[in-house]
Amino acid sequence: MVKLLQLLLTYKFRTTQPAQKNGGFTLIELLVGIILAFLVIIPLLGFMVNLLQTDRQEQAKANSEQELQAAADYIARDVEQAIHIYDGYGLSKIQSQLPPHPDANSTPVLAFWKRQIIQDVIDTPKGNDDAFVYSLVVYYLTKSAGVTGCVQEPWSCTARISRIQLNDAVKVKDPTNANTVNIIKAADPGFVLFNPESVPNSEEDSMNAWPYGSTPSYNLTQTPPQVLIDYIDQTPLPANTPWCPSIPRTRLDLPADYVLTTAAQVPVTPASAGFLACVDVENTSAQISIRGNSLARIQPKTPNPPGYSNAQSALTYFPTVRIQVQGRGVFEINQKS
Repeated sequence: MVKLLQLLLTYKFRTTQPAQKNGGFTLIELLVGIILAFLVIIPLLGFMVNLLQTDRQEQAKANSEQELQAAADYIARDVEQAIHIYDGYGLSKIQSQLPPHPDANSTPVLAFWKRQIIQDVIDTPKGNDDAFVYSLVVYYLTKSAGVTGCVQEPWSCTARISRIQLNDAVKVKDPTNANTVNIIKAADPGFVLFNPESVPNSEEDSMNAWPYGSTPSYNLTQTPPQVLIDYIDQTPLPANTPWCPSIPRTRLDLPADYVLTTAAQVPVTPASAGFLACVDVENTSAQISIRGNSLARIQPKTPNPPGYSNAQSALTYFPTVRIQVQGRGVFEINQKS
């Protein structure tokens, strides 16, 4: 009886044990799985890379557009204070006398005189008071020299716009002696004030005759250029192509070498299509155009950055800002010392 019970329990135990078998993937199954994963993951990776690249391009274009607009607004506020803006003819007359830009391959594009407000420089019994001086402002376009050295420089290998401003001295009459003038703040080194009465023909001829003598002794270590914006299009302008509209002149006593088709264009020898100014000297106004280069932001820094192209696919990478500015300054000859 006992043996029979042991036999039944042994049989029952064996029948309740789970069946064990060897499991796994065959080589064919593994190959099929790898191929399916490859077909799914690779397109997703391509989509992600394309998405990141598109985002980078859009960000570069947005940065260029924002910087261009900020630079245009700054120049507009500056030129609004102008009392005289040099057109191409006038700039050609004074170009050799302008402050020499310390960076090679720099071209003056826009030069004008303005009335500069100096805040809180005069001590009065009631407190500090403001004064004004006349200032010479010059905007330069500096192109890369196209050498490998630009790769190590902090600026791009395209072009940039910089600005130099020279101020006259702040002078006030001595309250105890009408014949004495006190200098509150010295003039910038090399500054020479304009004299609208130096040439009898007209005020414009007088401004074009500035500085009426030898070249001023500038010290640009004390008044260094201020870089306004980088990544400006460095593409040269097409030869024999007018880039300014016709600007009418009403003066009848224009100089003999004044040519209406070219004299109103700035710069005289255009360095690039990235920064242009078309000046109406009689109305103290200017049309200013700035064109950026977003492609140079995206591609690796190289001495030969991508240039402007008329292809529709490339136009969006060269945003352009154009402004029309009217100077509102006026001469106050009796206040100059």
